[in-house]
Amino acid sequence: MKLALHVAEFPARVGALENPYRSLFDDALSTRFELTCSAFEPNAAWAHEHGRRLTLVHIHWPEGLWRDPNADHAAEARAVIALDDALTICHALGARVVWTVHNHVHHDGVSDADRAGYATLARHAQMVVCHSDWSARYVRSTYGSRVPVVVMPIGSFGAVHPAGRPREQVVRELGLDAARPVAVCAGQLRGYKGLDTAIDGCLAGAGVWQLAIVGRPGPFFDPDDLRRRVAARPDVVAITEHVSNDRFGELLAAADVVLLPYEGITGSSVPPAAWAVGTPVVASRLPYFEELLAGRPYLGRLFEPGDPAGLAAAVAEVLSWPSSPVAAATSVAASDVAWNTITKPIVRRYTWWAVTRPVHRQLLRAGRVARRLAHRTKA
Repeated sequence: MKLALHVAEFPARVGALENPYRSLFDDALSTRFELTCSAFEPNAAWAHEHGRRLTLVHIHWPEGLWRDPNADHAAEARAVIALDDALTICHALGARVVWTVHNHVHHDGVSDADRAGYATLARHAQMVVCHSDWSARYVRSTYGSRVPVVVMPIGSFGAVHPAGRPREQVVRELGLDAARPVAVCAGQLRGYKGLDTAIDGCLAGAGVWQLAIVGRPGPFFDPDDLRRRVAARPDVVAITEHVSNDRFGELLAAADVVLLPYEGITGSSVPPAAWAVGTPVVASRLPYFEELLAGRPYLGRLFEPGDPAGLAAAVAEVLSWPSSPVAAATSVAASDVAWNTITKPIVRRYTWWAVTRPVHRQLLRAGRVARRLAHRTKA
């Protein structure tokens, strides 16, 4: 019989624009639990009303808990205090708190409220999920060595990003030559993703390979500027529109190499998604990518961030690899991060929490009674 697991999560789901990470994570949990999910609200009234029914509160991308484009700094500070109160109440009523650190800081910059919010989550969490050993070290060094970190790699996205239609059809629809190699940058377009480096790297590649940049513009990203940059370059196309899950998968499968010329990153689902369809990657030499590729030949190559010539050289090397060892390496890499495998430490902890929840609530209640009696005695 499956154990009941009642989860309040943040942020709320957004349908077609939702990152598939959470649905894949939930699918893995659902093999062991009767999973019920609701939206977490950072206020005391909500916590008092719902906290008793919860097994846990799970926070993913937290900045929306306190950020408000129409609010001043004082209002954001009050929002962090409200979050602190809500989590305190939920924990007092028996719910555990989990924070998955998808990003160490927000992509678009960090504020005082962000720092206070992250510290609040780290203080309340009974589990902090990190996607690499490097990220776990960062969390412990930033928030204290006693933070209860669990390392869980990002899982394979093959189930939601299938290879799709034949390569020739996909490449021709992009407006590129299917007879020549294609590199792809796919996903939301943001300033930190180093697209200028990818474009200049394609130019440095001297026409050997082509580049497709496909994705919807993110906050503060100027799609018109990108289109102007590629307008005079026949080997580069930019399609600034939302990429569905199916479309994303066929783009990665049609690519000969997937580019990740990022200027900074905490974790990325693109490498496991690319490997699930048999495509190697070329990535900036950043700690996360270094850990991901260390000792794993034929999965990809690194180059120094912001170096177009280095990117072009790495792409040339990857394109020279025989197809058989690439196929074997990517297949193994994808199977290593199957969701039912990587979630095992999470499942063990959740199982313990679900089984011991009644006793946990009784102990918390006994502690509250003891504190009240001690207070009365002193009075």
